[in-house]
Amino acid sequence: PWIEALRPVRGKLTAPLATIFRDRNRSESDRAQATDILTLYASDDLDLITNLLMDADPTAYADFFHIAQRQEAKTLQFLQAEIAKKATISDSDKDSEMVKDRLAERQARAAITLLRMGKASEIIPLLRHSADPRLKSFIVNWLNPLGADPKILAAELGRIPATPKPTPAQGQQFMDALLFHPETSKRRALILALGQYGEERLSAEDRKPLIDKLLALYENDPDAGIHGAAEWTLWKWGQQESLKEKDAAMRGKAPGEHRWYVNGQGQTFALIDGPVEFQMGSPPNEAGRSLDDETLHRQTIPRRLFIAAKEVTVEQFQQFVQADPKHEQYNAHEQQRIAQNLLDQYSNPKQGGPMICVSWYAAAGYCNWLSRKENLPECYEPNAEGKYADGMKIRADALQRTGYRLPTEAEWEYACRAGAMTSRYYGLSEELLGQYAWYLSNTFGDRARPCGTKLPNDLGLFDMLGNAYEWCNGRYGDLLNDRGGNFDDSITISESIKDAHPRLLRGGTFFYIPAYVRTAVRRPIAPSYRDIWIGFRPSRTSP
Repeated sequence: PWIEALRPVRGKLTAPLATIFRDRNRSESDRAQATDILTLYASDDLDLITNLLMDADPTAYADFFHIAQRQEAKTLQFLQAEIAKKATISDSDKDSEMVKDRLAERQARAAITLLRMGKASEIIPLLRHSADPRLKSFIVNWLNPLGADPKILAAELGRIPATPKPTPAQGQQFMDALLFHPETSKRRALILALGQYGEERLSAEDRKPLIDKLLALYENDPDAGIHGAAEWTLWKWGQQESLKEKDAAMRGKAPGEHRWYVNGQGQTFALIDGPVEFQMGSPPNEAGRSLDDETLHRQTIPRRLFIAAKEVTVEQFQQFVQADPKHEQYNAHEQQRIAQNLLDQYSNPKQGGPMICVSWYAAAGYCNWLSRKENLPECYEPNAEGKYADGMKIRADALQRTGYRLPTEAEWEYACRAGAMTSRYYGLSEELLGQYAWYLSNTFGDRARPCGTKLPNDLGLFDMLGNAYEWCNGRYGDLLNDRGGNFDDSITISESIKDAHPRLLRGGTFFYIPAYVRTAVRRPIAPSYRDIWIGFRPSRTSP
């Protein structure tokens, strides 16, 4: 009755109702009531309805979409104008990143609305990877919740042809040409978007040809990002056994023209085809930045290298332990029993959980063992007692050797960013963080989760943020201020590794808050230190 009684003055009420609708501090019931009343009072105010649609959660979006759809021609103009907008705030402003995020959210909803109104060709270009990938990431993660038809996405994927090895534009780095290649990066995004659909929206019958296509891409496409995206979507669709069969067939084969390979132990490695130069660290106004050791500077990596697509799992590490039972970390039965109890409690040993409670020394020992298994030169020297412990060394030419080793800090950060200059490799939004990382809000701080279950970055790398902190090769030191020159990460180390000299951990962990799950976060820890939140992934210099 009150809704009807107030209808004559509804023009005075829509603005305060819209304020309630947008206020995320209001209760769900308040916002839901505001939505219901606005669909009645503002149904003839298309400008307001379209603006509300671009700020709406999935439930409210559906209500406003049906109103906007009835006046499609005029709605399209509003949507296209929104997508054409640029953020007008200075990058140095402390609020600039949040302003860009809010604009990207609105543009993502506008783009998905265009797709639902038959304008798919206008939004597919927005799925290209870029140094600021937030709009692409919002679209990828919101297509399903906002009601986009997966058959349209599948058709668009089929229209994008496989492309030959990219040719860099003048002055462009080869890795940038790979990461930002228009067709390749759009294919990565569409594959990840399709993986968001369950059987309620994409039936088993509709999935069958897509599964066949993705398995072929997983095996044959040269791009590491396509390989990783196909793996994630196939995993989401329950194709674990098919993936295992493909991995077994590819195991130990040389990469050839592929920019990835599967080693003899079944671990996938992605190629970073250096040399590369990039901005390392974070700007002073990055959200969550609290320390002064993330100084933004130009960084060069003067080599080609491979880096593991996933953290070393408990199962993989146990193969090393069984082959070398006298390793200093496991040389006592009681110590091994304690370690196994911690793994059972804080990882997922039987489901591909990451190896945790691992020291830098043990990670180095594992890398040497892996090199021996693959007949590659070892990168580390045990100490005088033959142990991977205090007094051991990194070989002086470790970065020229092709054996397995821990990544340098610069290699790790470049691999994590995958071309993105935002605080995380998908953008900034904490709302999306749970799609890409295991951290406090989605693990409740209780344990790490199986490797590879969150969306990969555009290099096809999983869990670069969250799950387990990862050891890096070099010694901790504050980043130097950028004085216009570049730094490169070439190291010549002849000194002994000492517990008094901290090594670097990167990437955050399963019980960290979002501020500490960012690409630039650094943590110094003694190389002998072990804890439930520390793991690693190996890398190697490419021949």
